[in-house]
Amino acid sequence: LLTTSVRFLTGGLLFIVLARAWSPENFGLFIYYFTLSSLIVLAIDYGFQLQLVRDIGQQPKHLTKLFIRALATKVLLFSVSLLTCLAIYTQLEYSLEKQLFLTLFLANTANSFAVFFHLPLRGLELFKVETHISLPFHIFHFSLICLLLYSGWGPLSIALGFLISKVLYAIGALWQLKKYLRTPLYYPTANEVLNTLISGWPYGIHTALGTLYAQVDTLFIKHYLDIQKVGEYQAAMRLFFAGLIISEALSATYFVRMSQNIDNSTLSTITKTMLRHFIGIGIILFSILSILNDVTINVIFGNNYPNLYSLIPWFGLALFLRYLLQPFANLLTIMKQQSIRAAVSMLALLTSIVLNMLLIPTYKITGAILSLVITTMVIGIIYALSCRKLLTGNLISPKTWFSMSLGFAFNLGVPHTIPVSIRIFITLGVLTLHFFLITTNLERQWIYSKFKFGNPRL
Repeated sequence: LLTTSVRFLTGGLLFIVLARAWSPENFGLFIYYFTLSSLIVLAIDYGFQLQLVRDIGQQPKHLTKLFIRALATKVLLFSVSLLTCLAIYTQLEYSLEKQLFLTLFLANTANSFAVFFHLPLRGLELFKVETHISLPFHIFHFSLICLLLYSGWGPLSIALGFLISKVLYAIGALWQLKKYLRTPLYYPTANEVLNTLISGWPYGIHTALGTLYAQVDTLFIKHYLDIQKVGEYQAAMRLFFAGLIISEALSATYFVRMSQNIDNSTLSTITKTMLRHFIGIGIILFSILSILNDVTINVIFGNNYPNLYSLIPWFGLALFLRYLLQPFANLLTIMKQQSIRAAVSMLALLTSIVLNMLLIPTYKITGAILSLVITTMVIGIIYALSCRKLLTGNLISPKTWFSMSLGFAFNLGVPHTIPVSIRIFITLGVLTLHFFLITTNLERQWIYSKFKFGNPRL
């Protein structure tokens, strides 16, 4: 919970603060080059968050060897990404754009290495140890950026703040990890690095394509529309990504449990529980963004983004679909079906590109979010059909189906013309109902005990 809160602080809330403080134009300029540099850094990530965590979880005695081999591969990938960055840098016209792009590329690179240094700890299930470093550095990052923002500094100064804090974070994460590495350090050969590249290719492709299909729309909005529309669209996307932080945290927890040597019966049970939790949380987030769309925008972004009122419910639907497909994606990875995920990610990227090219010129920003929803649906359908061949039986219980149906009925049936106070009351009722539908008696008792609500008979 603490790690998730910290990630929400810097991965979600911070960008929301920037969007609220700046005009759509300034936020659009910053977030466009942040997104562009992030896409280049995907080559450095190379799916290590999936591959390395799984390998170390299965072979903890070989932690040092697995980590050093992956690190050498990551450094090689960084050199390729740097050349790509410099090629784009020379094509930019204005000095501010060049400086902003290069600074954010280095900041995203430092963050990629910082996260990479945490992966061995996750493979060993040392999540609390990771928090000892990530918590203070994320708080420092958030505080530094807010201080610069409060002092009136613009996008370039904020980018420099990103770079400073991320470099310090990477140094701290490496210092922490050194305690768990055996000496003398292992030095991989060129063939071993090449083998790591080959074995990690499906993971790298999946990670890159999976992110590209959700981010390529920003590039098309910039091309077909303007930087202001980029700012408006990406402000809404920040809510979308903030909502996914819970999914990523739950996936990391379930991923470690599922990586252990267990039979198909136990794996099926874990998957059913995972689907129940993910679907329930997805429906809750969908309900908030759909029923309270205007309230959400006004509270979070102020009065600068009135054009988002009609878009936010669509983002809520896309967010729910991502929660629905994530358990199937985790299962495919555990069952060593990463090639399926890579193929689906390629299909998703192509689908997203085609839909964005067709829809954005006609439907503007609405076309971009429709592309995201349709592409996510395609991924979810293929994932679900693939998983049915791996595990027999009903993975989604009738109670969970009822929760989904009820959620959609409320989200689509409540008109936005009724008073806000009534919609808030309806939303609270929906959230309470879903809480009881997606949790078991034992889970509710545990939650009550954690929040000191007693241990009632349920």
